[in-house]
Amino acid sequence: MDIKSIIIFVVGFALTSVDSGHAQQLKKLPRIGFLVPGTASSISDRKEAFLQGLRELGYIENQNVLIDYRYADGKFDRVAVLAAELVNSEVDVILAQNYSTASVASGLTKTVPIVVAHGYDPVVGGVAQSLARPDGNVTGLGNRTDDLGTKRLELLKETLPLLKRVAVLPSPGASPLEITEVKEMQGVASSLQIQLQPLNVRGANDLDMAFENAIKERAGALAVISDWTGIYEMYRRIAHYVDRILKGARPADLPVERPKKLEFVINLKTAQQIGLTIPPDVLQRATKVIR
Repeated sequence: MDIKSIIIFVVGFALTSVDSGHAQQLKKLPRIGFLVPGTASSISDRKEAFLQGLRELGYIENQNVLIDYRYADGKFDRVAVLAAELVNSEVDVILAQNYSTASVASGLTKTVPIVVAHGYDPVVGGVAQSLARPDGNVTGLGNRTDDLGTKRLELLKETLPLLKRVAVLPSPGASPLEITEVKEMQGVASSLQIQLQPLNVRGANDLDMAFENAIKERAGALAVISDWTGIYEMYRRIAHYVDRILKGARPADLPVERPKKLEFVINLKTAQQIGLTIPPDVLQRATKVIR
């Protein structure tokens, strides 16, 4: 072997050693599987809130943590396939967008921890034994809030004492949380001498007709129902669950968190523009007033 061959051999060996070490380093990084039933664009802002939460805890994507994203693009039957890919790739934890997605994933694995960013109630969803002790491989956040529908209707009545009819607009394919809130409103409506007018909307194209019907039936107010209670804060907060699991905590021992406070925001500027006077006692209870 001549001197030229020896030099080539040594250089080649050195490069191979560096590449191998780099690969081992990447393999040791914690890996999160992010399972989303929708599209990448539909969750981009919530994804950023989650990444912000990770950064606050010292995790920087592609530096000391890896994230495998899986998007079903609105085809829920693909969720199981994508969940299986994450399980087979041996991620350390799966972040599921909601409890329906988590239910599919938990049907494929009982060992990979699963945390859920938001959803109505994991116990009702069948993926946890209780809120205090899930007793399985699924935990996370729930946005179930008791009596929210009742409070919403009572505030409308206080603001508009002569109010007789309220149009109710849930999102298309109303979630369990929205259904519960509407039932709460129905339970208290008669005592407040209010009739509810549910608006059936399956998509954006139905909105104009729904509003026309509300005006035709002389609805005096509109209650828009949504299950996105502090949604961005929930995605930032779920990073703490991921952190604890990556540090060795078991999902079974991590209680499911529910909202601890509700914000009551009044847009006083808009109210003035439409000629609506907010009673002083209602205004004083607001947590935030937009002037």
